Amino acid sequence: MKNCNRRDFLKLSAAAAAAAAFPELVGCASVPSRKYPAIDYSGPLQITNCNIVDVVRGRVLPAMTITIEKDKIRSIEPYRPEHNRRHASINAGGSHVIPGLIEAHCHLTLQSCGWFKASDWMKYLHQIKMNGLMEVDAGVTTVRDMGSLPVTLHDLIGDYERGSLVGPRVIYCNAFANIDGGHPEIKPSDLSAFGSLTVSYTGAMNFHYRNRNELMAKLKKNIEQGASFIKLTMDDRSLLCGKGRIPVYSDDDLTAIFNFAEKHNMPVAAHSIMRYGLKRALQYPMHSMEHITADAVLSDEDIRTMARKKIAIVPTIIIGHNESFRERYDAMPRAFATPFIENELKIKYNYLFKGNHGAYDPYLHKLNLACINWFRDPGCEMMAKEKKFLADPELAFNYLIYGIANLHRMRGAGVLIGCGTDAGVPFHYHGALWREMEMMSRIGFRNDEILRCATLNNAAIIGAGDLIGSVQEGKLADLVILKENPLRNIEACRSPLLVMIGGRVRTGADSVRKDTRSGIHNLYTL
Repeated sequence: MKNCNRRDFLKLSAAAAAAAAFPELVGCASVPSRKYPAIDYSGPLQITNCNIVDVVRGRVLPAMTITIEKDKIRSIEPYRPEHNRRHASINAGGSHVIPGLIEAHCHLTLQSCGWFKASDWMKYLHQIKMNGLMEVDAGVTTVRDMGSLPVTLHDLIGDYERGSLVGPRVIYCNAFANIDGGHPEIKPSDLSAFGSLTVSYTGAMNFHYRNRNELMAKLKKNIEQGASFIKLTMDDRSLLCGKGRIPVYSDDDLTAIFNFAEKHNMPVAAHSIMRYGLKRALQYPMHSMEHITADAVLSDEDIRTMARKKIAIVPTIIIGHNESFRERYDAMPRAFATPFIENELKIKYNYLFKGNHGAYDPYLHKLNLACINWFRDPGCEMMAKEKKFLADPELAFNYLIYGIANLHRMRGAGVLIGCGTDAGVPFHYHGALWREMEMMSRIGFRNDEILRCATLNNAAIIGAGDLIGSVQEGKLADLVILKENPLRNIEACRSPLLVMIGGRVRTGADSVRKDTRSGIHNLYTL
């Protein structure tokens, strides 16, 4: 998409008018064009000679053929070598097929960078456009957006649906409901003198209400703009360096929110990393908890209550990995100097400084690396005063201790566990669900459990279990083809050979070769 559309023009005009002194705001953000194989989708399409990973039972169905009609799986049958000339087909050559991965907690319109500069607006816009492509390249075919810039989000979704941008299916809440001053307690003006003007064009990712009428009006607006769930934030303390207590909802406000949710048949998801937030959330008909309690060991009764009320958890354990920085301390506290944490730090720093970050902008990545120095200068306690906003690594280190212990106890109690990354916030890059999955492996989850969390469980959590989450007849043909069996090696999910959304190839087209032999039509191989 090399030219600027009207929406981009309006946004950039606003930014340029406010920041005319910055010459970098020239032109329009572009994304690389994609070439797709000339597959005839007018009739059925078959994926032949494939091994289907049955995530329901944790087994492989060998040598199968999947027949797709329109956007759904019509049939699954044993593979026959002869080519059906009436069907277009892709011979998978014995590769493994899993259902499209689901990212159950991300922020599509955030650019994963901790350092905001008004002069870099074009970089941010470009990265936002790349986020969806990065997800699809990594095998993610559906995301649940947990709070975005609503106007920008709807622009993105429109571009995905028209095909002008590559992106996943999106389930969203629009802005999330928050009392004035609640998490995340960063105002647009804290980031830039032009922040308020920019937000007037992009929309705000959270609405900070000041009274009940304002709360109800904004909840209503969210629904009118297509939200399918409500997101709350329950903690009473800031996650950010140099900040402390933050306001919380009144009991009456929470009652009003849940009455509204019940009236409109909307699930409610709650951000909570503190025990205070989880304990309070358990008093209400919550659908899912986002993140994991990281400041205390939960009581057995807390976990039993969660299981009894069928409250799911999307633990985003990668928070403990991505946001734990030894630079926070002159010397690592003894409690954090464990072999497990040392190994996580080694993996994390290797990824940051030497790893493959997909299509993430190298310039923004360098800014993130520079942000790490803030923990030394000015230091965590002074960062907020200097308007430098990053999560306190101490909480992340505790995530690796208390959070993982709490997750294992939830697992033992039968709590439904999903899989998400918080992509979009600093250091959490889109298209990295595989990193959360591999971390789940390192803390003791079996590969079949991990795949189930990232597909079947996530589908149930986001309310789409009848459409996605497994390779089954009647479900949408969101498919990921892998070279290896992920039940044996979860790292197989790192590099998909092919990704299909609704039965159409969306990434991995270079792996598809057309059979040009005489008399052969509509036959492709991997």
